[in-house]
Amino acid sequence: MGVTIDIVAVLGTAEMKISQILQLGRGAVVELDRFVGEPVELRAKGRLVAKGEVIATDDKLSVQITEVVKFST
Repeated sequence: MGVTIDIVAVLGTAEMKISQILQLGRGAVVELDRFVGEPVELRAKGRLVAKGEVIATDDKLSVQITEVVKFST
């Protein structure tokens, strides 16, 4: 259709206090709300459009789509 839109891959989320965020440094670990093996969410303009799994292709990370989420307009 010739329209470009940004897609965001969400590995997980975490709730943190601003004071905690300000203390983060190189090597810090932030625990997310997902487990290893759970699908990654693909979002367009904040809306869930697909789910998938992280894979390595050459020297880049990619998401292989495993499910397309159906939604109505």
